[in-house]
Amino acid sequence: MGPSLGCDNVLLVEFNGPDNPEHPQNWTLQRQIWVLGMFNFISTVSSSIVGKGYIFGFLTFGPLSEKFGRKYPLIQSFLLGLFFAGFFGVSPAAVLGGVVSDCFTLEHRGITLACAVALMFSGPSFGRVVGGFVTGSSLGWGWTMGLVIISGLVLSLLSAVTFPETYAPIILQKWAQVLHRQSAHAQIKASIQMRPLNFEDIARHKKSKNSTKLQPILTLLTLYQSFHYGILFLFYSAYLIDYGDLHGWSTGLSTVLLVGIITGVFLGTLAILLYEIFYFRLYYHTHKINTQNHNKNQNETYVPEIRLPPMIIGSLLIPLGILWNAWTSAPNTPWPSPVCAGVLIGSGS
Repeated sequence: MGPSLGCDNVLLVEFNGPDNPEHPQNWTLQRQIWVLGMFNFISTVSSSIVGKGYIFGFLTFGPLSEKFGRKYPLIQSFLLGLFFAGFFGVSPAAVLGGVVSDCFTLEHRGITLACAVALMFSGPSFGRVVGGFVTGSSLGWGWTMGLVIISGLVLSLLSAVTFPETYAPIILQKWAQVLHRQSAHAQIKASIQMRPLNFEDIARHKKSKNSTKLQPILTLLTLYQSFHYGILFLFYSAYLIDYGDLHGWSTGLSTVLLVGIITGVFLGTLAILLYEIFYFRLYYHTHKINTQNHNKNQNETYVPEIRLPPMIIGSLLIPLGILWNAWTSAPNTPWPSPVCAGVLIGSGS
């Protein structure tokens, strides 16, 4: 990367060609996987730490209410605590798409996002299995929170040191600052510095996005995903009731049945990967060549609806898995049957 002459004698720092090794899309595959893996871990840990905050909140605000009354702890919790928990907790989910688009090209984003979502869906299931055995051991249930806090702090500190910036304009801005300190030229800037962000721009951008957010397909998909995510977490408690209370299993053995859902998640991800490869090989590449021959924009041939067929199949697998699990949860039914039902539920996820 290097400076190029812009308007008003301003040297703009840009990438010197599409193959610049500093661009996130040209990083090594190992580095891209590390970034994506650490980001998924941070996303999962951030949601787990909320539960630990509940515990410290109980230990703090309960005694405070005995000293200062009930009014002020309630005001603080409603007006401040819940707002900031949601405000900061949603950031990993909001940034995930940006990280994937920064590091991977359009051709590989579907595959990468499928792997990232698989980790996000299987992570809570793995946590339930580990937590079930920890709770049933001599360590007790308290160490389920201790393990999350210890591992979360260690790996969060590690990610803070090793997690690189992936947004290309910010990378150029940092290089512009370095070149500015090393050069006598006072007007070395990146393109992002030429358009300073203000509240008016944010409001205008927000207003332009409102029409897109109100589209029926986005609303229905959001409702569907929210409902399905709730169903998935419902099974975490249902297995403990079915096999802990009805079958008399221990907590650890009851959570082992979640392996069926975990297996289904990765099988469904494998199917999506094969579909993505098939789609881009027979559709995207062919139309990209035709587009270049006609001197058109490459993105004009990209049809997002092509990704819907796997979702349609998955939406059918989930109710089948739920029905299967309900019919085979009786104490006289062998345990492998509901595990197979969990495979369908996980695949539909």
